[in-house]
Amino acid sequence: MSKKTLAFWSVAYLLFILMLGSTMPSPLYVVYQRLWHFPAGTITLIYGVYALGVLVSLLVFGHLSDHIGRRRVLIPAVLLMAISALFFMFAQNVLWLIIGRILMGLSVGLNTGTAAAAMQDLHPRGNTRAASLVVSMCTVLGLGLGPILSSLFVQFTSHPGVYAFLVLLVLLVGAFLGGWTIPQPRAFSLHNVFSRPHFPLRHPLFVLAIATIFACYATMGMTSSLVPSFLISLLHVNNSVLGGGMLCLMFMSASVVQLLLRGVPHRFSISGGLIILTLGLIILVGSFPLQSLWLFFLSIIIIGIGQGLSFMGSAAIVTHIASPEKRSATSSAYFAIGYVAVGVPVIGLGLMANTLGLLPATTGFVVIFSIFSLIVALAGLLINRRGKLQDAVAA
Repeated sequence: MSKKTLAFWSVAYLLFILMLGSTMPSPLYVVYQRLWHFPAGTITLIYGVYALGVLVSLLVFGHLSDHIGRRRVLIPAVLLMAISALFFMFAQNVLWLIIGRILMGLSVGLNTGTAAAAMQDLHPRGNTRAASLVVSMCTVLGLGLGPILSSLFVQFTSHPGVYAFLVLLVLLVGAFLGGWTIPQPRAFSLHNVFSRPHFPLRHPLFVLAIATIFACYATMGMTSSLVPSFLISLLHVNNSVLGGGMLCLMFMSASVVQLLLRGVPHRFSISGGLIILTLGLIILVGSFPLQSLWLFFLSIIIIGIGQGLSFMGSAAIVTHIASPEKRSATSSAYFAIGYVAVGVPVIGLGLMANTLGLLPATTGFVVIFSIFSLIVALAGLLINRRGKLQDAVAA
């Protein structure tokens, strides 16, 4: 195995582990809720401040790795994730969880755009489309396995937070060591420590891509933070492994559909994915008054498929329109919009849930994002008719 190939897969593992760590807290929230007696809206607040950490990291250090090298950014990202794991392991109250989630967000923000750019740089054959697929699959696989791993500890141990994050710390050792395989330029300039993402908003395809990730990540934030609460409060099913399994199933569905349909033109994956996502959201809300666990199960699969398809298409667009010298900055801008969607709408959903109740708040969320997703899907089809999308992402 060549050094470049080793570095490529080391970054893939690092990305996978940090994404896994970012969703591990989800099944643990209901455990902390029982312990400290806070409302469901507080869960979305804890989840939302994670997005704030990601956003700050992306906006302040958006293209830092373009100037000082990928390794000098990814190694600190691993260390921040390790520190956040310690906060969750030894949490004493909600404030500890908030601090841990902010640190986790900073870690993911440093990692997200940088890892994607590094894998574009390091792909053994220089195939940016193949690298983009690996980035997308590592992301969704990590996001999916995090909840199922921690839910096993919730169901079968007396101190799930301690055991879950101890496992994460062990996995992070490999990510830390792998980070050192990344080629590193010698130059370092403090002048470039503070940077900003690149938003090519005059490019209609970039606008389409960020609108798509906004819809995907808002839905992901809602489901990731509230699936355990949906099961307990609305479907009256108290099973931690089932909750973690549902989240895992959503992300696995996204990963499998990306692998199976990787050859589908991106113009179809964006619009088709968003339409499927909308269908899943409607079925999700319908499962609550019908008290149907199987309908809820189906909705999670459909939402995962929709997220996977639309995210794959939008990520590929960003990869192809970004110039090499602004690759990390453009990726950071793209993901920054995504994490705004994770934070702002989900915190708003939590506030509505505290006031109106979980079911009315979720219904309102679904109505708004179903309309938004369908508008973006229509915009994608209109752009495709002009021939722009097909030309821009041709391999």
